[in-house]
Amino acid sequence: MTPGGLTRWLRLAGLALGIGFFLWLPFEDLDILWPLVFAALIILWLAARLWLSLPKHLAARWAALPLLGTLAGLLVAPLALFLMAVKTGVHGHSGPDFSGSQIIATLARTPYWTLAGLLLGGGLALWRKV
Repeated sequence: MTPGGLTRWLRLAGLALGIGFFLWLPFEDLDILWPLVFAALIILWLAARLWLSLPKHLAARWAALPLLGTLAGLLVAPLALFLMAVKTGVHGHSGPDFSGSQIIATLARTPYWTLAGLLLGGGLALWRKV
């Protein structure tokens, strides 16, 4: 795929992600699955955009993708917490939409998301070398 086609695909993916987020926002959904899914997809989208904007000499280094993946994985849980806070603020209930145990459970997943990002970035780096 050409870089122009890839950026066009990323623009469409970003548009679809934004539409999906704004469709999810008004629903009374109290599960942490959707904030985590949206956070992971947003971070993946941002990492792909960052990867495409890196200068060629940095993007060609073997450690660039694993480092980018690790950073992306590290940011999933904080972004999920932010999305949970936005959803709570939009609904304006007397109590929060998400409980303290759900917030702790979201934060507890940070090492797993970080490891997943490292492994995904490492796998993509190996794939590029083959």
